[in-house]
Amino acid sequence: VVDRAAVLVDTSGEYVYINDNGTAKKIYIETGIDSGDKIQVLSGIEEGMEVVINGNSYLNDGDSLRVVTGDGELKDSTPELNGDMSKSEGAE
Repeated sequence: VVDRAAVLVDTSGEYVYINDNGTAKKIYIETGIDSGDKIQVLSGIEEGMEVVINGNSYLNDGDSLRVVTGDGELKDSTPELNGDMSKSEGAE
């Protein structure tokens, strides 16, 4: 289950961006039940993956990310880069 805001759509389908070592990686997903603020992910990502939920509509595959935790703090393991990212739950 991920935040609904994390899921974007293009002509190829629904997708999310994940944090791949400080780089945005576009992953196409298959979704299930949509509760309005959360959406079930049936395939494409795994539990524990860091999913971009803020600023994702401005990203392109391969863009650098600045990782921000849910409390607004920069994540120490990632250098300050371009873009915003917050951690969302992975697929369940």
